[in-house]
Amino acid sequence: MTELTPLDRAHLRAEETGASADRLAFWSRLAEAELSLLLDAPAGDGLVPRLFDIDGTSYALAFDRPLRLAAFAGEVPTATLSGRALARLLVGRGLGLGLNLEDAPSAQLLPPEALVWLFDTLSGAPGVSTARIEEIAPPGDLPDALLDALDA
Repeated sequence: MTELTPLDRAHLRAEETGASADRLAFWSRLAEAELSLLLDAPAGDGLVPRLFDIDGTSYALAFDRPLRLAAFAGEVPTATLSGRALARLLVGRGLGLGLNLEDAPSAQLLPPEALVWLFDTLSGAPGVSTARIEEIAPPGDLPDALLDALDA
């Protein structure tokens, strides 16, 4: 097995604790990750993912490290895009995602419904509000989750 990636660590933590915050942290990490998508044709022909049918559902395959993809499929056409962009691409086609298949702690099949949830969650536009600064002070005690996010 290769070195653990941030996506692997987030998945292991979510599996270990089962806590909602840790499960959301995994999905957040997936959305932010740079993923290598296995293509059916060279990228010049558009993003046409290579599909695999499992129990009547079609899945595209993506890996969070190019070396993982190469170990799985050899030298093949790929495209690199964010998890957020990949979710948008797959939801539009009704596809699931085979993530880091083979020898990775984060290896799993994400059904189309999970990607729809991720896409819908990410699609919310921020609200607009107006405010004025009233005071500037040191931040005080910051939660570990915020410090980890800033560090990442």
